[in-house]
Amino acid sequence: MLRRARKRKRWEMVKRGRLKRRERVTERRRRRRRKRKRGKRRRRTTKRRKRREMRWCRRCCRRREQRAPM
Repeated sequence: MLRRARKRKRWEMVKRGRLKRRERVTERRRRRRRKRKRGKRRRRTTKRRKRREMRWCRRCCRRREQRAPM
């Protein structure tokens, strides 16, 4: 309820021309930031992949840099 009311208030300000263009752009950016929650899941998978790579390196060539490309 509160969020909807806030959005309506902002839109009224935009209509009246009180909210400057730059402020409108920053609002858009703030809305985009909320979507980044999905990124936390990805980090775990990359860590797991890195660990797997290191294990593979220890087994065959000891040094990670010398690993042959897949």
